[in-house]
Amino acid sequence: MELRYPLGHPMEGVSMDLSFVITTETESLDFGDAPDQPYPTLLANDGARHVISPAIFMGTLIDAESDGQPDPQALGDDTATLADEDGITFTSGWVVGQPMTFEAVCSTSGFLSAWMDFNRNGSWADGGETVLSMTPVGPGTNALGFMIPGTAGTGTNFVRFRFTTQPVTISYTGLVSDGEVEDYLVVVQDESVPTDDFGDAPDSIQTPGYPTLLAHNGARHGVTPGVYLGNSIDSETDGQPSNNSDGDDLAGLDDEDGVSLPAILTAGMVTSVQVVASVPGFLNAWIDWNNNGTWIDPGEQVFINQPLAPGINVLPLTVPLPPMINAGGPHSRWRFTTYAPTVPQFTGLESDGEVEDYEVHLEVLDFGDAPDPLYPTLLSNNGASHRIPSAYWLGLVAPDLEPDGQPDSQALGDDNNGSADEDGVVFNGS
Repeated sequence: MELRYPLGHPMEGVSMDLSFVITTETESLDFGDAPDQPYPTLLANDGARHVISPAIFMGTLIDAESDGQPDPQALGDDTATLADEDGITFTSGWVVGQPMTFEAVCSTSGFLSAWMDFNRNGSWADGGETVLSMTPVGPGTNALGFMIPGTAGTGTNFVRFRFTTQPVTISYTGLVSDGEVEDYLVVVQDESVPTDDFGDAPDSIQTPGYPTLLAHNGARHGVTPGVYLGNSIDSETDGQPSNNSDGDDLAGLDDEDGVSLPAILTAGMVTSVQVVASVPGFLNAWIDWNNNGTWIDPGEQVFINQPLAPGINVLPLTVPLPPMINAGGPHSRWRFTTYAPTVPQFTGLESDGEVEDYEVHLEVLDFGDAPDPLYPTLLSNNGASHRIPSAYWLGLVAPDLEPDGQPDSQALGDDNNGSADEDGVVFNGS
């Protein structure tokens, strides 16, 4: 660039050459991830996007993208950098003609808007598809919901949620100056579909296992809004048996989240389980300790009408000793109701609540007894352990079982717990 002084200036005729760089600060943006074409997600289609303000978001975090992240399952934003699509938790199923409920976690006070493609035509622009419009929300968890109309189509559907602190009406597309957008894939069921919650322990018509299928009078609960284990509940037309007891998670909502068990349950262990209930109620639970494919054996009902309070309940659990326990990966069943059943069963219908099945890992183990944490001995530190009984051992005395490592300052803990089986190595003095 050449700069010249104007006519009449004392330095008229003098010129100088200049060069410079124009810079601009780029704003970080959060985009959605619903499938683009039909839905507006990409920048080229004026996709929904928010200028990122570090303290204004849904859930626990927010990340930036250079463009929309369209994905057939609305998971593109989770798989691009951080998994930040965590602001909305669905607490009911999606049934035509029925209300659905959800919880929205917001970092601060603001406004929530949402759109659902009820007629499944690939657009959120149709009448009645704005399900929330600038609904006030506060910091923390907000319990909300809307009605699914009787004319809604069944099958997969997409919902877009947008949160902002700006008190202005917004659309499902375009730029908003703060907040976050989150898109979700949901499955809408016909109102004629039975709204029961089933279990998912292994079972089949050809090879009956645990009673999960309706044909075997599988455990099931009538879905009552607000009554469940964990964060949510969905409904199924029948049991969802699977080898890992995760069929219910893979069908509809991932709602098997109410019970937290230790990764390994060892014979003789005294431990605890964490059970989360939505309302006051009662828990009945069974663990197939002997790994024979049924919960009918004595001692396998581990909780009988155990009272639960809303929120987290920490309950004691004692793992039995052989011959009552066999190592392996059997299954457990956990049933929650607002009432105490007269005769609790691991099968059949209850009028409210939820059933959740979990695979468990049972072991009968021999542990070491070196001082811990200096040496890894305890189970929590991945201490050395061996499955027993075994045809092979050190010394003359077969190893005995321990529920956990037996750390001792002189490495005598295993001898002082049960039989003195630490006899396999002898040091000869010189």
